[in-house]
Amino acid sequence: MIVVKIILVLFFVFLIVCAIIQRQRVRFMPWVVVFFSCCSIYFVLLPAHSTVVAEFFGVGRGADLLLYLWFAIGSLFIFFLTVQIKSLNENITSLSRFIAIDRAVRGDNSEEPITGSKQE
Repeated sequence: MIVVKIILVLFFVFLIVCAIIQRQRVRFMPWVVVFFSCCSIYFVLLPAHSTVVAEFFGVGRGADLLLYLWFAIGSLFIFFLTVQIKSLNENITSLSRFIAIDRAVRGDNSEEPITGSKQE
């Protein structure tokens, strides 16, 4: 049982480190990950406390409560990633249209990639 606790604590510490590294890129989500990872470390080390908290919220066991919370966080991450991917796809579509219109106006029919540098 000690080995499982060590592995889980190391995993949650890894999540905390990754979230802190990424805090400059994303504002809100890293702090959610840090908070729930710290709570998870606490409950992994003191599982009896998680059962007390779970009973307070009407969940039978502490492990079930943690599973539900991490499922909710995972769903939240999937939602935010989906929104971000959609935004990136819209940006790519907009840039592709701009490049196509620009080439059509200039009469450039080449398939060479646009590098941004001026060719002389």
